[in-house]
Amino acid sequence: MGNAEIAETLAAREAIHLAVQRGCRSIIIEGDCATLIHKLQASELDFSVTGPNVADIQAIASNFQFCSFEFVSRSCNAVAHGLAQSARNPAEGGLIAPPAVISLVNIDKLGK
Repeated sequence: MGNAEIAETLAAREAIHLAVQRGCRSIIIEGDCATLIHKLQASELDFSVTGPNVADIQAIASNFQFCSFEFVSRSCNAVAHGLAQSARNPAEGGLIAPPAVISLVNIDKLGK
């Protein structure tokens, strides 16, 4: 397992915690790491290094009215990729999205 999967897992965990804090009832978490999305969709236990975080995400997900984990290619999800990259260096972002990610969100809003 590479660092990318760990970074994607941490980004997904932060995203779901943020959704809880904001009072969301329905969410879709998209990611470009097919392995992680499969783990999040699965019902069996994950005994890999990401297993505890996957279990945490799944437990929190069960409290939403609707929660879905969807795979999207990296070219279609620059925001998720940017967040995963920033998770590798928490000093860059933390809970506040780094400027590069904010610009990607703005691009996504425009549908480009």
